Amino acid sequence: MEKRSYKKYYEVYNELQEYCQRNIPQGLRQLPGERTLAAQLGTSRMTLRKALEQAMLDGIIIRRNKVLHIHPSWINACNLGKIVFVAAGMHGELNLKALDRLYNKIHESLSRIGANISLCLTNGEHSFSDLAAECRDADIILLTIPRTNGNVAEQTAFWQSMARNSKIIALSDPYLEAFPNYIALDNYAVGNIAAEALHVAGCKKPGLLIESRNNVIFRKRMDGFLDFFASLEVPVAKSDKFDHSCHMAEFKRRALNALAAAGCDGIFVVADEHIDFAAHDLLTSGAVPEKINLISVNGCGDVFKSATPIACVNHGTDEVAAAVTALLKRLAADPELPNYRLLIRPHLYINGTLRLSNRQKEMLGL
Repeated sequence: MEKRSYKKYYEVYNELQEYCQRNIPQGLRQLPGERTLAAQLGTSRMTLRKALEQAMLDGIIIRRNKVLHIHPSWINACNLGKIVFVAAGMHGELNLKALDRLYNKIHESLSRIGANISLCLTNGEHSFSDLAAECRDADIILLTIPRTNGNVAEQTAFWQSMARNSKIIALSDPYLEAFPNYIALDNYAVGNIAAEALHVAGCKKPGLLIESRNNVIFRKRMDGFLDFFASLEVPVAKSDKFDHSCHMAEFKRRALNALAAAGCDGIFVVADEHIDFAAHDLLTSGAVPEKINLISVNGCGDVFKSATPIACVNHGTDEVAAAVTALLKRLAADPELPNYRLLIRPHLYINGTLRLSNRQKEMLGL
């Protein structure tokens, strides 16, 4: 029930924004009463109140003499100037599907109110001077996971130098601690949630497929997973280091089979969405879901439409996008807004590869 209410709350929140945007050109400044507005949005008054409370926190509406009004400066997105979303990719496509979804959601929301947002794609051939030229006139930079020809320390130092002229909002590790403003997925919680799900499902011998221990995102997920089982004094089997002599998907396939052969009854794939080929042997052989609980990380299970669905911890794309959009709208109303830091807690996506009873789902808050 909590999960359905949570989704409904965000749905109504988005519908409320669209309602304001649609009616402002017709001169709407004051919102109708709760009963009328709830009927127009097709929701309960209780859920509407939650959406209204969040809208007030985000500076979309204000209360004057017990009456709700649309904030005068909310729609004035031109105050934000030029917004640039920076991510790894080339030829118009982002490397990571999670970031592609994130950009599209943010772009859709901001474009509806006339904000100027563009995409800056980077690859291994980009120099810092290239990036400086592309982001020179940016007022706000949404920084995710760019790919340049420098190491992490050099990249961080470069973006910190860019922060002298642009407000940078970090949306991913390893930049969260380098800037005063960030909104991102809590990757440590990703590992914790995956571990708890396997534990509740009755896993006795957990396994961990690690793509790279040097990747900050993966390392945090790994730490969250290992710390949970360490508190229970349960050892975790780990995959070997990445074998550069084979393709990434082939390495993952071999690693999954090796962990299965070692007797693991639950495996967490630390990496992102590209495991459908890697898991093919286990899926088609019947080892999953009959014998092994397999959990990965992705958007909402949509990646695996062509294969047996794999249980996953959600990237929280909708929640991150909503929080970023709300912060930018608040900045439009108040450019001097204090620093903002938020880690989005992900949630579990349940399907065929994680077999849970109703009681176990209750234990996980599903």
